[in-house]
Amino acid sequence: MQSPASSPDPRFCPNCSAPMQEQDRYCRQCGQRYSDGRVTFGELIREFVDAVFNFDSKIFRTLAALLVPGKLTREYFQGRHRTYLHPIRIFLVLTVLFMAMVAFNSSDVEVNLGSISKYTERDYLKGLTLAKFDTVRNELPPELLSPETDRAIDTLEDRLRQKLGKFQDTVYINSVLEIFQEDSDLNPILLRDMYELEPEELYEKYEIDGFFERLSVQQVIRFMKRSGNFMSYLLGKISWMILLMMPFLALVLKLLYIRRGYYYVEHLIFSFHTHSFVFLIGSIGLLVGHWANEGFSDIAGLVIVVACIVYLWLSLKRVYRQGWFKTSLKFLLANLFYLVLFTFFLIITLILGFFLF
Repeated sequence: MQSPASSPDPRFCPNCSAPMQEQDRYCRQCGQRYSDGRVTFGELIREFVDAVFNFDSKIFRTLAALLVPGKLTREYFQGRHRTYLHPIRIFLVLTVLFMAMVAFNSSDVEVNLGSISKYTERDYLKGLTLAKFDTVRNELPPELLSPETDRAIDTLEDRLRQKLGKFQDTVYINSVLEIFQEDSDLNPILLRDMYELEPEELYEKYEIDGFFERLSVQQVIRFMKRSGNFMSYLLGKISWMILLMMPFLALVLKLLYIRRGYYYVEHLIFSFHTHSFVFLIGSIGLLVGHWANEGFSDIAGLVIVVACIVYLWLSLKRVYRQGWFKTSLKFLLANLFYLVLFTFFLIITLILGFFLF
């Protein structure tokens, strides 16, 4: 039999260079369709449809199994890995979806946060406008100085103040510093200095010493100027927080079910799957809540919370296969540890998020 290399017209896969028989339409090594490299419009559409439907079928199978408590995890433990999406992949996809829905529903929060920057800049400009009266008074030539001139300037200034209304001309950093230390005697910072002075000039003028104090002042000023971006920034950090929390939750499950003989990574897979369900149903709930009236939205929220509780309880029963009493007891313990872990990681995320913003 003549080898492909010595064939009068040898064929090789254009993707992986594996030898192909004359009658082969697809490479036996990588699965790519044989082509001379030129793509017609029909081939482009066909490849697109094949890719989409192959991907979608796996997604639908994964989501269908995910909706049944513990089923997807049991299927994965039984070796059916290629049938479903990878646990981390489905987790990341649904995490991104959930965070996108949270951002979509938190537009009011973003507007309120963004208004901080807007109002801060507005107050700075108001103060800058009023400061021009002192500049005018100081720059008047001697021959124009008189009581009548002073009264005219004062009258204009009073009228302008009434037009501009009340505004803040200082920023109080102490309210932030007191979260981390009880005694803080940092003086309020003028908005004009906040916008016009360089950081080192600001530290010197207000006698701000110490790395922590300077970092706090820098971050408060940055937040005051760019508060509209903080919500989206924080949501990104919370996504990473949840991912980093998974190994610790798996460790809790490992300790709770230490006699069941499961590997640590199997507890991790269970954590990914249960959170994927929570994010899936949470995304649906947020979408419904956005369009529904307030009463229906509250009912939907309650249904989702109950569904998540029942789902986790039944998932523990189905995956770890213990009695109802033991499952219920470990369900309560797992939720207690989860609350502690979530609170700890959330506080750390908020602190780091603020100082790295």
